[in-house]
Amino acid sequence: MIPNHSFAFRTIRFISIWFVLLSSCSIGQQPIQLGKDNCHHCKMTITDNRYGAEIVTQKGKVFVFDDLVCLTEFVKTKQIQQSNIKDYYVTDFSGSHALVNVKKAFFVKSDLISGPMNGKVAGFSTIEGAKALANEKAGVLQKWEEIF
Repeated sequence: MIPNHSFAFRTIRFISIWFVLLSSCSIGQQPIQLGKDNCHHCKMTITDNRYGAEIVTQKGKVFVFDDLVCLTEFVKTKQIQQSNIKDYYVTDFSGSHALVNVKKAFFVKSDLISGPMNGKVAGFSTIEGAKALANEKAGVLQKWEEIF
């Protein structure tokens, strides 16, 4: 039996604790809690599940926004350096309103879209959903690089 004070025991205990801590940490998007989460930029309570967005940092910190307008304005403030941002997510305008990585998302820009901060852009997980709203709202299909 290994005594409590031995180097081997302390090392094994230390490694075990770190393994548990690291395995419980997830670096990725977190579901937006409607009516509870506040936009990190404008501080408004997020209530519309069609327009939310998130930034996830390299260290796993999540910043939530009520609209892509707030997300882009927040990035312009340089409170977070671009090199510290791991991913951007946007809420799927239709369907389950799940968060979608902006690199995989499709966007519709239209003056007939009115997000919480008067944003004129909606994000989608599928091209079909984006095309349907673009036709309905006389919108233009865009990719993330055209919006940001």
